[in-house]
Amino acid sequence: MRSSSEVPFTIKAFGNDRSCHDVAGVEKTLRAEYADQSVAIHYRSGRTGLTKVLFVDVDVDAVRQSYGDRPVVDFSQLACDAQQ
Repeated sequence: MRSSSEVPFTIKAFGNDRSCHDVAGVEKTLRAEYADQSVAIHYRSGRTGLTKVLFVDVDVDAVRQSYGDRPVVDFSQLACDAQQ
């Protein structure tokens, strides 16, 4: 169980890091502060409790996963994965 002071999401970008309390905040912060950058989203999996990392590219038209076919990030899926 998370402590109330623990922030569930951290956007990491080479020292320009931001913490977010929810997925809506992650998406808003990515689009506002990390346009045209590649960053990592760190969060704790609700199922395993392990820290997971999602690497993303913040493009003009969408936030995409950095690797593979570069699908658009499904923020609702991210929220489900991070739930306790």
